[in-house]
Amino acid sequence: MKALLGWSAVIATVVLLGSCSSLPSGVGNVLGSVASGNAGAAASAAAPIGFPSGDVLASRNASPTDGTYWVVKVITPASAATKNQAQVIRVEDGKEYWANYVTPTHKTVQAQLALGAQVFFLPQDSTRSNMNETTYTQDPWQLGRVTSVDDLYKGEVQVNGTDYYIKWTRMAN
Repeated sequence: MKALLGWSAVIATVVLLGSCSSLPSGVGNVLGSVASGNAGAAASAAAPIGFPSGDVLASRNASPTDGTYWVVKVITPASAATKNQAQVIRVEDGKEYWANYVTPTHKTVQAQLALGAQVFFLPQDSTRSNMNETTYTQDPWQLGRVTSVDDLYKGEVQVNGTDYYIKWTRMAN
């Protein structure tokens, strides 16, 4: 009986050690999938910043070039019945207001930039190399004209005499 117990212990040890040889690949697969999950989270954190689907820029100012634009969701589109104003909700604070100008935009493409082109930019933030999505969607935007394209190769464009990163600018659709 002791011999059988001894052999059972040896067999169990051999089986256990034999299964351990496959353990690293199994562990590697598990760790790989965990790492992939973390890498996915890191990739999504590093994903390009943009506006959520359907969000546009809007201004309540009398002139489209003089004033502040905010990222908004349109509640009521502009029409003759609303005197060509749109009812919007500002993403920053959830406040509703009537906007005179509602502009769907897209991220600026370098090939679209030329002297005199109109560009939306974040006056306080577009000079930074890094930005988070909250800043991008909740800070005020302005509309300006391209005054120099000399540094496009650096990923910069001059708007109203100040250099801004192209990646943080937008153009009307």
